[in-house]
Amino acid sequence: MSVYPDIALIGVAKGGTTALATWFESHPEVAVSRIKEPNFFSTDIRPETFSRAYLRMSPPLSDSYW
Repeated sequence: MSVYPDIALIGVAKGGTTALATWFESHPEVAVSRIKEPNFFSTDIRPETFSRAYLRMSPPLSDSYW
């Protein structure tokens, strides 16, 4: 089982991403990042350490999500 995201919600400021994330989060089989803006695609973060850090802040997943 992969603990990396299957989908990323990306949007511009005031584009409705917070409302969409809240809507997703209300579903019992969707896990949303604990941090609103995890900077997953940021280019100024060292990739060799970012993956481990990203996984630490991801919500725990179970097989019931799949």
